Amino acid sequence: MSQDLLSQLERKVSHSIEVIELLKMQIDELESENSQIKAENTAVKNENQELKDEQAKWKNDLQEIIGQFDKVETKNEVKIEAVQVEEATI
Repeated sequence: MSQDLLSQLERKVSHSIEVIELLKMQIDELESENSQIKAENTAVKNENQELKDEQAKWKNDLQEIIGQFDKVETKNEVKIEAVQVEEATI
């Protein structure tokens, strides 16, 4: 009877050791994947920041161009009004 119990215990211990080894291998794989994903995440964050910076630059450039158009439009309106006033006095 005790030999049977010892055999059962030995099988259970062997099985437990196998399960623990498999779990350790899975942990190693997951840690490796995690490191890889963290590196990819960092790269994506950097790219995202670069794109945000580029977008902000474009926005500023476009605002400057629109401001220049507004100045030209205002100057043209003043010239048109001056011509109209001049023509009205003639």
